[in-house]
Amino acid sequence: MPSNISGTQDIIFISFEFPPLNVGGVFRPMKFAKYLPDYGIRPHVYALDPSDYPKIFSKVNVDESMLHDLNKVDLVINKVKIDPLSKLDTSKFKKFVRIYFSLYRGSEYLLWRDHLMQQIKKDAATKDFKAVLVTAPPFGMIALGYEIAKKFNIPLILDMRDAWALWNTSPYGSYLHYLATVKKEKKYFEFASRVIATSDQTIADWLNLHPSLPAGKFTCITNGYDRAALEVDFSPFELRPINGNRIFKIVYVGSFYYSPAARKEMLEPVYKKKGHRIFQYYPRKQDWLYRSPYFFFKTIQRVLELMPELRQKLLIEFAGNPQAWMDEMIKEAGLTDIVSQIGFVSHKESLALQKNADALLITSAKVEGGRDCFIAGKTFEYLTMNKPILAFVSEGSQKDILVQSGLSVMFNPDDIEHSAKTFISLLSEGHHFIPDSQFLNRFDRNHLTQELSEVIKDSIIEHQAVL
Repeated sequence: MPSNISGTQDIIFISFEFPPLNVGGVFRPMKFAKYLPDYGIRPHVYALDPSDYPKIFSKVNVDESMLHDLNKVDLVINKVKIDPLSKLDTSKFKKFVRIYFSLYRGSEYLLWRDHLMQQIKKDAATKDFKAVLVTAPPFGMIALGYEIAKKFNIPLILDMRDAWALWNTSPYGSYLHYLATVKKEKKYFEFASRVIATSDQTIADWLNLHPSLPAGKFTCITNGYDRAALEVDFSPFELRPINGNRIFKIVYVGSFYYSPAARKEMLEPVYKKKGHRIFQYYPRKQDWLYRSPYFFFKTIQRVLELMPELRQKLLIEFAGNPQAWMDEMIKEAGLTDIVSQIGFVSHKESLALQKNADALLITSAKVEGGRDCFIAGKTFEYLTMNKPILAFVSEGSQKDILVQSGLSVMFNPDDIEHSAKTFISLLSEGHHFIPDSQFLNRFDRNHLTQELSEVIKDSIIEHQAVL
């Protein structure tokens, strides 16, 4: 349906995580908020008050410079307070009960709801909100968006940065917990005007999980890059062979979302589990070791066994919160002299690191008997650097994009010997890269936000048609 709405439309935009909080999930809503006004949508952002970050996050990374991008944008950012977790967790038993029996909403819903509803009710007295857009996780925001949409009789658009019922960062308390979440997910998806995914694979997974829902309910709008904020040039380039005193620097920025304990919990057989963990359930098995740099380290270890002289040519840097498990991996692979964790950096510093690198490292999880639906947000920023991307990825959406980009060197994490030979060939022979500019241009944030604006406008028109 063509969007023929005239004038600027005010919408409620619930983004619990938003700058100056510096975590991976904030860049997508930040860029949507930046560009939506260009397409006739004025977002009224409702985000967690920065002064309350310590109430929710154990480690808080703040980058005030991220807000500079929004200073001249026609939007409103509402900082909403939240109650402390101590309000819920008055004892260890109550904390256990809250976590175990909180099937689908989470503590953010319980602690933020009253503050948010009060603020929106106040604003709605003077603003004619036409829709509510929710970005999740936290998944409790979906329930809040549902309540708000019903209360004000406006359409609900869900921007799902991650798959909800199939999200695997922690186990369900039991199979019944999983079924309850699937039921709630279906309820909210049915109610929503549109549900947006960040990959086609996620939509395929949802249609398999909820076969009664129409395919037209779902729209794929990937993450992307901000052409206006970056120097983007998708020109062919040559990686020259490494010779002389030249150092080849490999950089990775961001988190890996991996922990040995969580991996063990996911893959451990039921007969080895104890207590309530016996009943835990994962809807799909993923090996998150593949998302860590483990197989990359093993490849470099083998490279140096085959060509020890390359040790003097390599420098590998990881930017992000340092991890003890990574120190152990580095030590185990014998790479302590060429690999370093440089710690958390600002977004500006992250861009500088990428620009000064010779190659960028990317990984992905491995789904047993399936395809990984996740595409790391950093992938799109990597693509704008026009540098070789060393892709240690499994089958899935991440791999699909990297193969099509023309910027990647593909490595099979399950074949260390072949990966080592591929790496040696890259350094000793070089490589000619031809970026697919037509494909890569699709991921400009401005263009992606235009797609979102059409979804919002269509939802408003369809909703008004049935009033």
